[in-house]
Amino acid sequence: WSSANKGEKFTETFGYKWKSKECFKHFYFCKERNIELIQYHKPKIVIAPGIGDAEYFSNLYEMKHIDTVVDENNGHRLIEHFEFQDIPFIFTKHWTGARGFSKIQEKIIIDYLRQFS
Repeated sequence: WSSANKGEKFTETFGYKWKSKECFKHFYFCKERNIELIQYHKPKIVIAPGIGDAEYFSNLYEMKHIDTVVDENNGHRLIEHFEFQDIPFIFTKHWTGARGFSKIQEKIIIDYLRQFS
């Protein structure tokens, strides 16, 4: 979807609130399309910038949790590593830097992702 945020702008764009009953129908539709795309393209890895809803979506997709990586300097979660149909599915702290994405955090994430290259 395309929305500036998960608050008022999301509701204004789609006509329902984030994670509402109506929104779940939207998520389920997207889930089915995403599964079709994943099965067709067979990606080596899926990377999703944004970690805040990792638990919600990992449950929706019935993913297996593999690892959590935390920045030891400030306790920020940087990576939530799951597996979906034997494919690594990595949620990362969002790259926009809006919440203090540092060069050190960037390096930690890049180094972690290198194991899949």
